[in-house]
Amino acid sequence: MRPIILTHLNRWLKAGIISEETHKNIEAFEASQTSAKKTSLRWPAIISLVFGLHLFASGLLLFVAANWDRFSPATRFTQLLMMLALLHGLGIWCGDKNPKLSTALHGLGTIALGAAIYLTGQIFNLSEHWPTGVLLWAIGASLGHWLLRDWLQGALAAMLIPSWLASEWVEYARARTDGDQAVGVVMCAMLVFALAYLSARKNDSDPLLAKAMGWIGGISVIPLALANLVYNSHYRGISNSTCITMLIIASLIALLLVNVVRKERIVAIVNFVAMAWALPLCTVRFASWALYGWAVLGSVGFVIWGLFEERRERINIGIAGFAITVLSFYFSHLMDKLGRSLSMMGLGALFLIGGWQLERLRRNLNARTAGTGQ
Repeated sequence: MRPIILTHLNRWLKAGIISEETHKNIEAFEASQTSAKKTSLRWPAIISLVFGLHLFASGLLLFVAANWDRFSPATRFTQLLMMLALLHGLGIWCGDKNPKLSTALHGLGTIALGAAIYLTGQIFNLSEHWPTGVLLWAIGASLGHWLLRDWLQGALAAMLIPSWLASEWVEYARARTDGDQAVGVVMCAMLVFALAYLSARKNDSDPLLAKAMGWIGGISVIPLALANLVYNSHYRGISNSTCITMLIIASLIALLLVNVVRKERIVAIVNFVAMAWALPLCTVRFASWALYGWAVLGSVGFVIWGLFEERRERINIGIAGFAITVLSFYFSHLMDKLGRSLSMMGLGALFLIGGWQLERLRRNLNARTAGTGQ
């Protein structure tokens, strides 16, 4: 126990605030927490673990690549199987001794599965349809999560399933020579997945898979929203019924994936509202002013969502989205109409006054939450 905690406990005991029994219970709890921390990996060990795995995998790949042409097809395929068996076998062996190392090894084995799938197709000259390889990879990660109940396997599956859908749509559009429609479908579908993954978080006691999905959604939602807004301002929008059907299917798949980690009715309601905001970005051509208004509406929606579920990251995303919208409007519609000096002064005032007010608003809104968000 830290000395400062012991000092406070003794002071509270003398003042009669806590009883002798409470004092002993707190001491026992803090001692157990300290012993648990001693047995867990510290950040130097984690960094060493991550770099060691990367270096080992890189060396293995370099060795195989340097001697690839010398091996027969049977030897190449055997090497791929041995690589997967070695990584997952080591993960099973480390399961009880070091769960974190086991998770990392199984994750590395699932990542290597993707390379094994494509190299197998190259070895045996199988017909080329590369989205099928992504599908097999996603199935492997999903099976890994089902068998191991491992958050890293689930996170890989959560990234690979949208990647498979995107790759299938790109191939579909390439066959139909309709590239603009495919771009719109892919970007809008990825935005729907990001919004859905962001809704996986509820509080700090969430399982690791929910936290990983929340991070995936939180990191990607703003870039994907910007990409969809740019698409809407440059292209006519999606009118093909097949593409619209694809978007609906993507929305349902995203909702099903989130339902794995958070089975609540509010999640479905929030996702339907989010999809109602996201889908028009690729199906309806907005006027310039309406597009900025739609972006502001989305930012306000994020703030309301964060206040409702007491999640600070959603409030922060909403504030960041609003700031980016205001800056984009200034650069696109105001800056070129002002002189050089006035435009610079206006930009400075926007950063100073607007940034200060937004930061105050962000802090006040975050203060209203119960502290469950990070």
